Amino acid sequence: MIGARMDYFLLFGLLVLSTAVKIILIKLIVPPISQSDESFHILLINRIKWNKHRFIKRYRYFLFNEEAGYPQLFHWILSFLPMGVIKKNGIYISLVLDFIFHILCIILIIMVVELTGTEYTLFQFTILSIVLMFSPHILDFQYSQNSGLTTRSFGIILGLLVLGPLLLYFIDGNFIFLCLSCIAFALVILSSQI
Repeated sequence: MIGARMDYFLLFGLLVLSTAVKIILIKLIVPPISQSDESFHILLINRIKWNKHRFIKRYRYFLFNEEAGYPQLFHWILSFLPMGVIKKNGIYISLVLDFIFHILCIILIIMVVELTGTEYTLFQFTILSIVLMFSPHILDFQYSQNSGLTTRSFGIILGLLVLGPLLLYFIDGNFIFLCLSCIAFALVILSSQI
């Protein structure tokens, strides 16, 4: 069992290393990409701040439709940060969310292995970890998730938080996993509409 825990520690180290490589690639190699999405997200965060950290019901001064139908949970969370931090560090917010996603994936994989009693080697986990962290959608720097502030990473995390515990419930039958999945599903609904 100690060997398995050491394997997990090594996997976490790979995760940190690969995230550092991604940050270096983004900051040193890839030129900054202007994101029109980021301007909208900053505007929405500002509106929520001005509304005393409550969801907004209308977008005043928008063409064609003033009804607020865009998901606001992510923006509400960010509204508690200083605006200077958000504007200067939008790409890092996305990278932190990517990092959280990877940690959750590794935790899910470890839990599935533990619950099913599957035999594995460190090499297999290492390959899986590398494939996960260097998959094309993560390294495509034209994809807005990798070049600025976006809600995509947040949505992917919420999706994993619904499906991961649901998978664990089907494997183990533990009702707690089903409850966690239901709570995450409620967050998905909250993040989807007001």
